[in-house]
Amino acid sequence: MESTSSKVEQNNQEDSDSSEIDETEPRLKYVRIRNDLEHILQNDAASCIAVHPKFLCLGSHWGMIHLLDHQGNNIKSKMLQAHTVAVNQISIDYNGDFIASCSDDGKVFIYGLYSTENNHNMSMGRLVKSIAIDPNYKSGSGRRFITGDDKLILYEKTFLARMKPTVLCEAEGGVRSVAWFGHFVAWASDTGVRVYDLDARCSLGLIKWSCTAEVSPEHYRCNLQWSDDKTLLIGWVDIVRICHIRKRTMQEMVNRDLPEFVVDPVSTFQVDFYISGIAPLKNQLILLGCLKELDENGKNQRPTLHVVEPKYQDFSVICANSLTLRGYKEYSCNDYHLDCLKEENRKILYRFFIVSPKDIVVASLYDTDDRIEWLLSHGKFEQALEAVTTNNGKDCKRHTILDVGRIYLDHLLACGRYDEAGKLCLKVLGRNKKLWEEEVYKFARVHQLRSISSYLPRGDVILDPLIYEMVLYEYLKMDPDGFLQLVKEWSPNLYTVAAVVNGVLEHLLVHNQRQNVLLEALAILYIHDGKYDKALAMYLKLRHKDVFQLIQKYQLYNSVYDMIEGLMDLDTERAIQFFLEKDRVPSDTVVQKLQHNHRYLYLYLDALDKRDTKDSKGKYHGLLVRLYADYSRDKLLPLLRRSDNYPIQQALDICSQRRFYPEMVYLLGRIGNTSEALALMTRELNDMESAIVFCQEHDDEELWNDLINYSLDKPAAITFLLQKIGTYVDPRLMVQRIEPTLEIPGLKKALVKMICDYNLQVSVQEGCKKILSNDYFNLHERLVRCHQNGIFVDDDQMCGACHRKIIVREPRNIVVFYCKHCFHEDCLPNFDLISFGFSQAQHITIWFIILTLLIFHWSSCISYVFPYIVMHIQGKTLENSDANYISTKLHNMSDWEVYLVFMHIGMSNFIGSNFIEFKNFGILDTIIRCIFLLLGKGYIIYLIVTILQLSESSVKPKLKYQRIIHEVKKYIHQKKLPLYLQNKLIFYYKYRYYDGFFKENIISDILSAYLNQEILFHGSQRLLDIMVLRNLPRNVLSDLINSLKPVIYLKGDVIYKASIEGEDMYFIASGTVALITFSGKEIYHLHDGDHFGEAGLIYPNQRREESVIALEVCELLRFHRRDFKRFFAVNSKFYNNLEYIVHERSKRIKELEEQNISETTKQ
Repeated sequence: MESTSSKVEQNNQEDSDSSEIDETEPRLKYVRIRNDLEHILQNDAASCIAVHPKFLCLGSHWGMIHLLDHQGNNIKSKMLQAHTVAVNQISIDYNGDFIASCSDDGKVFIYGLYSTENNHNMSMGRLVKSIAIDPNYKSGSGRRFITGDDKLILYEKTFLARMKPTVLCEAEGGVRSVAWFGHFVAWASDTGVRVYDLDARCSLGLIKWSCTAEVSPEHYRCNLQWSDDKTLLIGWVDIVRICHIRKRTMQEMVNRDLPEFVVDPVSTFQVDFYISGIAPLKNQLILLGCLKELDENGKNQRPTLHVVEPKYQDFSVICANSLTLRGYKEYSCNDYHLDCLKEENRKILYRFFIVSPKDIVVASLYDTDDRIEWLLSHGKFEQALEAVTTNNGKDCKRHTILDVGRIYLDHLLACGRYDEAGKLCLKVLGRNKKLWEEEVYKFARVHQLRSISSYLPRGDVILDPLIYEMVLYEYLKMDPDGFLQLVKEWSPNLYTVAAVVNGVLEHLLVHNQRQNVLLEALAILYIHDGKYDKALAMYLKLRHKDVFQLIQKYQLYNSVYDMIEGLMDLDTERAIQFFLEKDRVPSDTVVQKLQHNHRYLYLYLDALDKRDTKDSKGKYHGLLVRLYADYSRDKLLPLLRRSDNYPIQQALDICSQRRFYPEMVYLLGRIGNTSEALALMTRELNDMESAIVFCQEHDDEELWNDLINYSLDKPAAITFLLQKIGTYVDPRLMVQRIEPTLEIPGLKKALVKMICDYNLQVSVQEGCKKILSNDYFNLHERLVRCHQNGIFVDDDQMCGACHRKIIVREPRNIVVFYCKHCFHEDCLPNFDLISFGFSQAQHITIWFIILTLLIFHWSSCISYVFPYIVMHIQGKTLENSDANYISTKLHNMSDWEVYLVFMHIGMSNFIGSNFIEFKNFGILDTIIRCIFLLLGKGYIIYLIVTILQLSESSVKPKLKYQRIIHEVKKYIHQKKLPLYLQNKLIFYYKYRYYDGFFKENIISDILSAYLNQEILFHGSQRLLDIMVLRNLPRNVLSDLINSLKPVIYLKGDVIYKASIEGEDMYFIASGTVALITFSGKEIYHLHDGDHFGEAGLIYPNQRREESVIALEVCELLRFHRRDFKRFFAVNSKFYNNLEYIVHERSKRIKELEEQNISETTKQ
């Protein structure tokens, strides 16, 4: 088989193998069948064809039937001499097992390719123009076939293998063509086309064909083709019709004797050529035709193959191809045939067999590779690239995006479309480093590296540094601005920085254009190369504002000390901000460098003063006074007022030189020269109002006198003073000093105002005193009344400590403060019982130590005082006393020596020890000693008893616990329990009592109901977080918790088994349990705060669906059904929540059981 292409596609191909197509993109490609077929057609001519997915059958003018494969090779032993003249039509069944043919020799030939059982060679005795074999010929349908001559006759195989003919229809002028599909048969006569229903044995109607004077249908072959089981394609003369067979509706069938099906034409249109064949192509049509006009030599023109899209009464041409077939000039419309082969595999494939007497060409749809090849050959590179990328290139076998892209790339470079070529590289070359480097050199040859620079890879894939350097050199020579932009954008890791720097320096030596741009680029390159000092110098030379960013980024603060004034020249505001930021440059250094430029120094110190740092606060105010005086006087006086860090005399001199009188007034006032300051305000400033304010601030009588003296000879000033000083100075002082003869304008009004102001001030003071007195007594009376009133307490008020309602059912004392805050008495802290964190034993020990020290102290004191008391009672003197105190001359010693001796005596008396000095005791001393000796022995006995009781109380729980464990061991020995059970029982008791023993019932009985409830809530804190209990009222929750019974299960204990009835629900206080289905499938684990067994509360007689096993020691709280019914109604929210939980868990268990059954079945 050999491909044939159009002349447009391949001009140098042989004429016999070429096809002509239009410039529009073709839909079909053509292949001429050669091999054995070529030899057959050299000696014979094709008269008809029938194709099958397995093979094709070719009928010849000599009556031969050739069986060939689709490549034109003869199938061995399959050349049949069926007829003596030309074969008119060949038909093949669906399976490709039988073929049928007819001829003008009057014979009908039925041949089985694999069996001779149903072969027939029948002579009809008349011309047979058409034949159609039953598509299901072999499958027991009666072995039917239809022939067409002057009648349409159905032949069926009957009993004893006889063929029974049945005339289906009389033909007007003979049957021209027959097509059979399903139970419908279409056939053409001279008058038109009929469709026959073999099941109903009736005709569905006649599709009449028009006849004109120029063209008569009987002179042309009618081409019938079934598109599917309900769609018939008809091409006859130059008319195309598409008919659809539909089932009649019930309304159409009512009261009318009509066939079940009806034929509806859905499209009819006329073409400008004679139709030689018709075939379906999805929703389009393939038409083979011959042009109506002859060529200039009176010969037939080339046949054409059209792809059209039908409409109702029109069509649109998708594409049209003129075909060069052997001997086409000698053949007419009826000499050509078209057959379609539709193959369904992963996708539907169409092949169209175009037959002329001496040639057969196969047309097939363009695949993606064919389309791409055509697009490339016609210069439609963008469409070709789009086609190869569709569906990620999976439809292409011969082309890749890289191949097509490189062809397109070469085309763009050849056309000078460099920017498009650069953009295309990014799409085509991807991450292939080698391909990128190859393509870049193509751009380099035409000096267009700038077009590809934006698209060069700079991420994970990096090219040879030489590539990037070539691009930079081209920009350097041709586009300095672009060079600068690339230096800013590209990472220095892409190229050798030193090489690019040398290139820039060499270029600067030769060229003078755009030097500032290149110097900026050079500065950036120096930064990349780590030469920051050169970069900084370059930026300053260019007066580039990025110098600040450079300094900050690379911490070049020490390098700028000599560039401070230059930075100020560059950008004063930003430079000052830079100097002040985080004290990167010391202020002393900046002041020193700017000392000759007062303008810059003023700007810097002003900004520094505004920042107001602790280190520099007020440090430069002396210098700033002069600078403010020179450049910003409006800031001078506020500085003088707020600061104390400037030399006042120097500041006064500066202001005096410049005659800054307001500043001088303030400074004179600070140094105490208030008289001179007042004189400046009155004589130089002539500001009486400020003078009065000044006097009010200093409140100095001399100042007022000076101001009055200044005003005495000035009538206007006297008037102003009289109006303003009424409330500050006794007005008589001024009025008495006014000259009687002096004429003062507005004096009367001034005096009236002054007197009114003075009287008003006096009356205001007296009124304030009365108001304060009344307010005091009123507030005191109101306070007394308030304290006498009762305080209302209701059920809505809350305790300020526990935040519960103040009024509860249990009787509890309430404390109410005057601020109306309420507390339960037992919620308030008891300050008398603060223990400072000591235990009871420590309390007792400290108490005994303090008590012992006090006893020793008072025993020494009594030993000292008692003899004096007895002596006083007896009336004896010191000389006559025999007390130890007198006999040992202790009264002549110091107080502290006496106290130490009697402390020793007192301690000895108390503890009963004997010392040598006791020999000197008199009768009184001996009596005291005996008394203290008896008391001391009693105290020691009391101390010993208390210590024994304390030690016994601390070990009593342990002793009881050990006694219980001992009894348990006796029990184990008596019962002769196995070892694992012994360990389990002992472990249970150890876990239950925690190495101690206490009687919980006795303890709880002693406590109040409220305290028991608090303890209960604290112990059940995890239960309060359970979702089903969270929204319960507190009283219900309290009753529920009280009804819970604690139980302990050890590791491995079965809490309950599946299939037994239950009446308890369990809450997990601590531990982990596993829920297991009846078949042993684990459902899930439950942990602290979870719950299970809810079905025992909801459904009384239902058996448990799951078993529960303790995976570790578990403390559970059991909730009985009896208590559940007592607390909750059937349709309560809590009841419904539990019911939903039971339903979901049951559903989960059933799913696991079904899964287990299916797994068991598979095994």
